[in-house]
Amino acid sequence: MGDMMKYGYVRELNAILLDKYNENEYGLTFVDYYMFQITSFGLSLFRELNLDNQRISLSQAFDVRCIIEALAVLRMYDKEEMPEYASDLLRSNQFICEYRTYKKYPKLHGITFDLEEMERNYNDAVSYYREKIGTDISSKDFKKIIKGKLPHLMEDYSYYSLISMYCPEFVDTYQHLSVILHPSEIVTNFCYLEIESVIDILGKIFDAITELIEKYYPNIIPSYEHNWEYECEYCFGDGTNYSPLVIAGKPQLMLIKELTLKIHEDLKLPDGEVCLPEVFFGRVYEELESILYDKAFGFSEIIKSKVKPIFELFATFHYSLKQGEGSLILDLMQYYTIINYLKVKNEPFEDELNKSYEIYKKQFNSEITLDKYTDLITKNFMPVYLGYEDIKGFVFEMIDDLVIDILHQKDSCKMLYEESQCLSHGNGYVLSSNVGAFLDSDSACKSIDVLLLALFKEYAEIVKKNNLPKKLKYDIKSLLKKYEIIHTTILYEELTLKPLIKKLG
Repeated sequence: MGDMMKYGYVRELNAILLDKYNENEYGLTFVDYYMFQITSFGLSLFRELNLDNQRISLSQAFDVRCIIEALAVLRMYDKEEMPEYASDLLRSNQFICEYRTYKKYPKLHGITFDLEEMERNYNDAVSYYREKIGTDISSKDFKKIIKGKLPHLMEDYSYYSLISMYCPEFVDTYQHLSVILHPSEIVTNFCYLEIESVIDILGKIFDAITELIEKYYPNIIPSYEHNWEYECEYCFGDGTNYSPLVIAGKPQLMLIKELTLKIHEDLKLPDGEVCLPEVFFGRVYEELESILYDKAFGFSEIIKSKVKPIFELFATFHYSLKQGEGSLILDLMQYYTIINYLKVKNEPFEDELNKSYEIYKKQFNSEITLDKYTDLITKNFMPVYLGYEDIKGFVFEMIDDLVIDILHQKDSCKMLYEESQCLSHGNGYVLSSNVGAFLDSDSACKSIDVLLLALFKEYAEIVKKNNLPKKLKYDIKSLLKKYEIIHTTILYEELTLKPLIKKLG
């Protein structure tokens, strides 16, 4: 089956499953939930690779990782090694996940959600889980399962353990993607993020998806509206089907691309050499383009899921800017990234480990032993290595630093990040997310824009205060003014959209 034919089958199935869910949620099977998730991420990935495949973006890496996780769970089901009540437990898990997210934001009760109703649904779901899991396990172990990433499997599985058992051919790629996607030193990550690292296994992934479709949905016939050429023409043909945010995103992309070029040119960087702001805004361009495609094709749940890696990229840039040029922390971030890449590639990293160990002791005035330091740098996420409790705290610090708290905007950004966490793994939750608060992708786009504007201003202020070329100072100031116009356009959508776009060229 050719690639374009595969797209038609996958797109048709995705639409059928969404319609099926909207008609009768309780008529869905376990495979339905997971196949919807796989097809959603698969379609997003397919579109990006066919529209622009020069480099692998963070969003593409994210799509691949989520698909691998979901494939592992489906293969477990296919081998009939799934708990008896997995389908019903999966359906109930949405209430557990939602309440655990929203109860932290009581100020938004009655504005964004009904917390009282969510609490009732949560209590019913927990009671149902206790009934099906039984009383043989302790309360402590039960809570551990409920709080786990895959409670419907009735065991505290990690995704890595499931992939090792059911998708061993993807284990190395999965580990590589995990290093790419979690916070790391941005320039070093950029140097390791090559399309060849992912593209080689995409054929196997699409073949695995096709195999499952042919087994569980043998009678799928793609409609004309769901073929690749028709959808591209519908979304990008004459522009009449663009949403306001898609239209506003076009000049936004152009400006971010211009910004990366100006940084490189004004700093007179040699060919092949890059700097942190240039790489960061280049990454931002790729992520915004990815969201633009998802928005154009109508995949709201995928946009929400991509908030997590985007916010973490933003937080890493903000943290790096706060350290200042020449900071030993920046050296530690670089060593962290190199060491963990070498680790997943099974290559030696003793020299890098010893050098970073000496820097760490000096920076943190620490007497940590080398053995404990080795565990710290190789078994934890970078924010934890640098002293944060977890990645969430790292991201929330950025939000607190950058967001003006008008109309609960800080809470909205934090809640959005936590919503994204619920959607960012192969947990079968994506289909349920198409209802309620998760359906609105506009809030995600606008929150990303708010943070991006704040980061742009933060960088512009650093350029203004430091001994940098006058041309760079002028260009950054000029581009920031243009970006603020686009920011206003995104907030007010269609009010002055077409005249502004024409004015900005």
